[in-house]
Amino acid sequence: IRFAYELRKQGMTYKMIERKTGISKRTQQRRFKSI
Repeated sequence: IRFAYELRKQGMTYKMIERKTGISKRTQQRRFKSI
């Protein structure tokens, strides 16, 4: 998830990250709140 967070900070969209990591958009948003 930390890898996905780094991608997010680089400006990638949730959809791109979802395709790369297999983590759903909703899960990403929930996890990122706790970081």
